Amino acid sequence: MKKAITQAEIAELLGINQATVSCAFTESPKVGPELRARIRNAALSMGYRPNASSRAVRRGRTDTIAVLLSTDGHRSYMPLSMQNAILYAAEEHQKLVIFSRFSDDKLTSEELMPRILTELSVDGLILNYSHMVPSALDELISRYHVPAIWINRNLPFDCVHPDDFAGTAMAVRKLYGMGHRKIAFLHSFPTLPPAQEPYSVQQRQDGYMQGMRECGLAPMTVGSIACPHHEKIDRFNAWWDSFGGEHPTGVIGYQHPDSAFFLHQITRRGMRVPGDVSFVMFGDHQDRSTGIQFDNITLPEAELGRIAVEMLIRKISAPATQIPSRVTMPAWMPGESCRAIESPDSPARRNSKKIKDAKTK
Repeated sequence: MKKAITQAEIAELLGINQATVSCAFTESPKVGPELRARIRNAALSMGYRPNASSRAVRRGRTDTIAVLLSTDGHRSYMPLSMQNAILYAAEEHQKLVIFSRFSDDKLTSEELMPRILTELSVDGLILNYSHMVPSALDELISRYHVPAIWINRNLPFDCVHPDDFAGTAMAVRKLYGMGHRKIAFLHSFPTLPPAQEPYSVQQRQDGYMQGMRECGLAPMTVGSIACPHHEKIDRFNAWWDSFGGEHPTGVIGYQHPDSAFFLHQITRRGMRVPGDVSFVMFGDHQDRSTGIQFDNITLPEAELGRIAVEMLIRKISAPATQIPSRVTMPAWMPGESCRAIESPDSPARRNSKKIKDAKTK
């Protein structure tokens, strides 16, 4: 095995002392730009690698951050757009990023948490947990003064998350602007028990209720299809039939899986999207496998990642400071699953009704 190159060998090659070589790999003003470049080029050609751990000890930081995820992917969903945003933002701050997964047992271990910063050699953590956060994790982070920022938790400090409430209210207003007055909310695949669901479930339902009230509409029964998979068709039919002849003309889906489920159930009933009913969902999927591009309420995943890095940089500088949480706004991405209709209170519809009433007299 080839022996590692030492600073002494570089110094001997260049005819300088080892202390000068050592200073060339720091920000020391004792070495000028030309000599620094000469030393580093020689080191590179010889295959020398500076000892990052030793340098980190001297400087008191590693210029590396870690993104911690759960081994349960449903609790730590991280799309590629968010990963890239974290990497790009870290690069702008001259930081490296380590992505690592831990089980709940390991992450809340009294032995592991104190070692994360040293063994992973990182200055701080970004934690991406949307729900079922291990109860001991917050206490361990506080006890060991770990600089940490959360993604997708609804906390007053040290967190960044989308405004799910405002996103759903916005969707209701959009559908209202298209002429829809009977708008429903569907959550086809809730987690059991409900207490283990992400905070976004309640936030989106509450946002739906608020949006309906803002538009002067009566909220319709929420379609929470909480049952085993083999019962979902019957449960959906019972929900839809409960509206009688006044079924929704617009439906908001909690998440991407709702789209295929809803399309299948509506087709079974001889109805079409968007001809008979418009449908929009939370998601960022350009999925046309069903033959239609669904309208999406997109979450600002890249923005969440970028802000998380910026907040963590501040947190590393002042670990004891609580940084007010940041909230980002979802946006409507148009597709082919929503269409404008003539609202019941439109002038044309009112005139048509007057004419029809006059003929019946």
